[in-house]
Amino acid sequence: MTTRPPVLQSRAPAEGTPEQFRIAQVQLLNWGRYSNLETMLVGRAGTAILGPTGAGKSQILDAIAAVLMPNPQEFNQAARDDRRGLRAERTVYSYARGKTDQILDNNRHSSSTAYLRPPGTEFASGVAVITHLQAPTVDALATAVPALATHWRAARARWRQVVELHAIATIVKPYMRQIVDLDDADFQLLIAAAGWFTDNPRSGLTPRQVPVEGMHTKWLKRHRRLVLAILGLVPSNDQPPEDHTGNNPSTATDTGASADDEVPAADLDLLGLLALPRHIDIILTDTADRSAIAGLRHLRAPIAEIAGLPLRPSIVLIVENKESALLIPDHEGLVVIHSLGNHLDALTHLPWLNDASLLYWGDLDRPGITLLSRARALQPRLQSVLMDPGTVQAHLHLAVPERINRVDPPLNTLLPHEQAALEALTGTLDGQHAQLEQERLPAATALTAILAALLHC
Repeated sequence: MTTRPPVLQSRAPAEGTPEQFRIAQVQLLNWGRYSNLETMLVGRAGTAILGPTGAGKSQILDAIAAVLMPNPQEFNQAARDDRRGLRAERTVYSYARGKTDQILDNNRHSSSTAYLRPPGTEFASGVAVITHLQAPTVDALATAVPALATHWRAARARWRQVVELHAIATIVKPYMRQIVDLDDADFQLLIAAAGWFTDNPRSGLTPRQVPVEGMHTKWLKRHRRLVLAILGLVPSNDQPPEDHTGNNPSTATDTGASADDEVPAADLDLLGLLALPRHIDIILTDTADRSAIAGLRHLRAPIAEIAGLPLRPSIVLIVENKESALLIPDHEGLVVIHSLGNHLDALTHLPWLNDASLLYWGDLDRPGITLLSRARALQPRLQSVLMDPGTVQAHLHLAVPERINRVDPPLNTLLPHEQAALEALTGTLDGQHAQLEQERLPAATALTAILAALLHC
């Protein structure tokens, strides 16, 4: 038996052609003359089966019929009588045993049957017909299964609404399963919320003050990742869920709320919102200051309580991230403020900042430079540390591409060397903006620069 590939090349179905199943592959295992496993591909434009009489061409067709047609089958009626006039009935049993001949005895009153796999031997036998569903478009493919048709149409309609908000497809697509699964009320609220945050990226409001009808703190906490994804932002400490690639989709929404139902502060920062009541984190590196408040070194309390502490620091170091602030050793007259994020207005509510020298150390990326410019707008005496082009160039090999779509430009308060640092970060990594977070700088290098800046204050 010889098979040849089709002469005609494969063609995609024409537009408007209805979807249909086609045979793509036939597998025979110990079937008729075919011993062991034989695999035959069927071309899209057709496959010719060529061979002399008795080679087994019709056995392939009977194998396909055994799978596709209801039992009992009547196999190849034209081949039932051989050239000697003997009745050669074809059955699933005869194909499995591999019947080859029926031999008459000398008196021609009886006969015996020859098999490739004679009775008494054990073996496996079977036929597999593998099909492909051929559809002209993705829409036709999706709607070919009635159970999926409604879901697919809803997904297409919701995708169009999301795209109208100028969402970035690569960021939103992993979350589309959760977006499609929302009920209509939550989806419309999602679109309204994303639209409002697009128009008001730095409102400075609390979640309860956002004028989107139906949105409240619990709803925002539960759906904030979907809102951020449509805005092109990556939630804090979050890995996007996988849909078709295998990631866990449950991370897109929170199924429960914390005791106080607060949205994480880092995500509020991304949305340009404020949390109430606001707390502030400080580190007392002066032993004299610690002795006045029961020896505590690390404090987190409402801003009014921190403002009322009996502190008179000579230097205040403002550090963007907690991990970097923990590097700072004890130093006389120094108070460290960390993790303010977008809550920089706290700097105007601490009276003990008025007579202190002010230093600022933030991330070397576009958001970090923007925060520096806002901090200086509130405290014009502020000086930056490790936020210069030299630091960028020396550690650029440690930087990663930014994953942030929307970044507010800095205020007009940057010093020349800070502006130069921003330019050194812009489009540096193969056309992408570089992100050099504080934690990526070697600890010894960062600490040496911080201590040097403290000595010059």
